[in-house]
Amino acid sequence: TCPICNKSDFISIYSLAYKSEEMLTFLKEFYGKQGGIKDFSVFTDVNYELMQCSYCDLIFQKFVPNDNLMFLLYEEFINPEIKKLELTTGERYQLEYFQRISAEIEYLLKMIKQPPVKIKFLDYGMGWGLLCNMAKAFGCDTYGTELSPSRIEYAKANGIKIIKDNDLKDMKFDIINLSDVLEHLTNPMQTIKDLINCLNPNGVLRISVPSERKIKENIKNKENISLYSRELNCVSPLEHINCFSPTTLLYLAKVNNLKIVGFLDFAHHINIEHTINQKIKYLIKKYFLYWHYSKISTNIALQKI
Repeated sequence: TCPICNKSDFISIYSLAYKSEEMLTFLKEFYGKQGGIKDFSVFTDVNYELMQCSYCDLIFQKFVPNDNLMFLLYEEFINPEIKKLELTTGERYQLEYFQRISAEIEYLLKMIKQPPVKIKFLDYGMGWGLLCNMAKAFGCDTYGTELSPSRIEYAKANGIKIIKDNDLKDMKFDIINLSDVLEHLTNPMQTIKDLINCLNPNGVLRISVPSERKIKENIKNKENISLYSRELNCVSPLEHINCFSPTTLLYLAKVNNLKIVGFLDFAHHINIEHTINQKIKYLIKKYFLYWHYSKISTNIALQKI
C-alpha cells in the first residue's frame, strides 16, 4: 500500500532491474566516491520500481532496503568518516550554507513568539547536528535524533542532547524540524503522527523534502533520462524511497489536522545589498503570491488546527 495514504490505488511508472548493467554501473560509480559497495550480491532479483499513488500523488519505490541493507547503505556505501571530511573540506559547507540555516532557524523562532531560551527545539534525523548547533547558538534548548553512531558522536561532542524515538512519547517541543528525512523512511506517515503528538499546542513542525516538479514528465520521457540526472535525485535508488509533491504534503496536512503557516522559501533575508527591484519582487512573492507556494513548495511549516 501507499506509505502515506495506505491505499492500493497506484501504478508503476518506471522500472529497472537492480542487477542490470546500467544500475550496477550507476551504484558502483555513485557510491564509489562516498565509501563504495564491496558486495553486490546483496542486490536480489528485484527492480528499482517507481509507483505513483493516484489518491495522494506520492511517488515511491516499490522495493526498499531491509534493515540490514539500510545499515550497509548508511555506514558502508556512504562512509560516515568520508562524509565528515566534507564538513571542513567540502564545497557545500561554506558561509552561504550557514547563513541559510541561520535564517531558517530565525524564521521558525519568530513563529513561536517567545524568547529563544524558552523554546525547546528538536531536529529529527539531525545528521551531523548542524541545524541543532545553530538553534543552540540562538539559545534554544536543543535536542536531536539520529541512527548513525558516527553522527551521534559528532553531535554529542558539540553539546547536542541526543534522544531516541522511545523518549519522544514523554516529551514536548515548540519546534520540530524534519529536513530531508521523510524521503528516506519506510513509514513516513507514522513518523509524522508521532511527532505531532510531541508538539506543544502552538508548536511548529517544519517539513522539507526534495522536489522536482517535472519528475512525472521526465519519467514519461524515460528514453532521454539517466540515473545520473539531477531530475531523478528526488527518487534516487535505495535512498530516496518517497517523493513528495506539494499535493501529497497538502493531503498529509489535511488528514493530520495541520495547517500550513509558512514556507521556508521565504526564510532568507532582504538585506542592504539587494536592489529596490529585488526587494519589491521578494515582497510581492511573500505577501501577494504566498498561497501560490502551496502548489509548488515542499519546504513548509505547519501547526495544529
